[in-house]
Amino acid sequence: MTIKPHRAYGKMGSPPDIPGNATVLFKLELLSFTKKADVSEKRDGSVLKHVVHEGEGGTDVFSLPNKRCDIYYSYKLRLPYDGTVEPLDEDDDAEWLAEDAEHGTPVGLRLGLETMRRGERARFTMYADCHGVRGLPDLGLRPRDRIVYEVKMKCWVESVDVVRDKKGAVVKRIMKAIHHTKSDPPDEFDRVRVQGHVSLSDAPDVVVAVLGDRDDFDNSYATWKLRDARFGEIMKLLGDGSSAYDESGFDVAGGWFDEKELPRVTLCPGLDEAVKSMRVGEIADVEIRADYGYGDHDAVPADAVGVNLDAHLQLISYDKEKAPWDLTMPREIIELAEESKESGNAQAAKKNWAQAARRYKRTQDCCKCVTMNEKLFKDPFTGKMPEDDTLATASEYEMRKLKSIEAAAASNQAMCHLKLHQFKDAKYEAAHAVELDAHNVKARFRLASANIGLRRLRDAEKDLVACLKDEPYNKEIKRCLLDVRKKLGLPPNGKRA
Repeated sequence: MTIKPHRAYGKMGSPPDIPGNATVLFKLELLSFTKKADVSEKRDGSVLKHVVHEGEGGTDVFSLPNKRCDIYYSYKLRLPYDGTVEPLDEDDDAEWLAEDAEHGTPVGLRLGLETMRRGERARFTMYADCHGVRGLPDLGLRPRDRIVYEVKMKCWVESVDVVRDKKGAVVKRIMKAIHHTKSDPPDEFDRVRVQGHVSLSDAPDVVVAVLGDRDDFDNSYATWKLRDARFGEIMKLLGDGSSAYDESGFDVAGGWFDEKELPRVTLCPGLDEAVKSMRVGEIADVEIRADYGYGDHDAVPADAVGVNLDAHLQLISYDKEKAPWDLTMPREIIELAEESKESGNAQAAKKNWAQAARRYKRTQDCCKCVTMNEKLFKDPFTGKMPEDDTLATASEYEMRKLKSIEAAAASNQAMCHLKLHQFKDAKYEAAHAVELDAHNVKARFRLASANIGLRRLRDAEKDLVACLKDEPYNKEIKRCLLDVRKKLGLPPNGKRA
């Protein structure tokens, strides 16, 4: 193998044996080779992996750990590396060590672990400086000394932040995973059935809430709707697998019951958020930060208020909430619309603007359902609705009620879009609210604010003038109108001289 000077030792050479600008001739014979993969971050050969025994999962990307996982493995460390290759002794588990707590998992080994599957055995060759710039001086290893880790992958637990944009608020560690194609997580307003318990982080033995019957835990669960619920009802399973109570409040074991007599368990926002991210059959340990735990108003012991919590949860099943167009009675649709609007108000009070906007959108969908059915099924000759219980026909009072709810939801949704600086969406929703209720001052003021955000100052001035007709003494509207006229170069009265 002939190598030109610029690819060999260059102008300087390697004194005293190799002069400068020397062409170097190597005579090589390949005796054998071992297939290794470069798993280093920069692909510079600093961490090489040799698979000794294949693991489970094949080429499925979901069978690999990621940076958020807690990885459990055992290892042997051979140092210094003498270049020999010895077979792994699969039977002698006594020599395998647990994760090195004293020196910590080196960076290079962590990169290699993220390429391993359950049950896989591999050999990683790396430099000692993967433990730090000094290497391992207490073991007599310099930074550029080669070491070999022989690793057995046991398992890993994935940690997930389930609250968007609030890292560490609710952290879920999946103990039993369910494949993503077998089940979807529940949506808001779905009724879930959950089994588990909640305890204090600082005192795991202190159980604050049990999601099930303490006397018959295996055959019971807690059920609630995924919204801003404060309580969950405890249900028992019968011998045929059905619940002791159905949703209408009838005890299938015999007789009606008083809903107030049902045993209940106190919930917290962290439980709601965690269950929203789970799949049926999944088991998870959840860490709940104090601001997503219990408050002063909750019926829990005083030492559970305002502290971090731990929860062990299993999602047994859930029932999908009926879509508003599947409901046939206007009363049911009105209840669903009001429930959704109150849920949006609760999210807005917490300044969760995106979630609040989604719930206000659902409120409008409920209201539009009856309006759409009325326009679709009204008799064109008599102008009356047919006498059919399968259609969501509504009385004049119910239509006024739905119209009022829809206008309030559209106005509130516009407010959420303004908080998120989504001015086009805010203008659309505010205009829709004004169309439903021309005297809704809040909606018209929000329409003006959206126009200001879109730099449509002429339209904003007209909206503010209209607001003053209904509330002539509103100081905030007057101040905003003066600012708009100043930007337009108009006098305070709006009339050019």
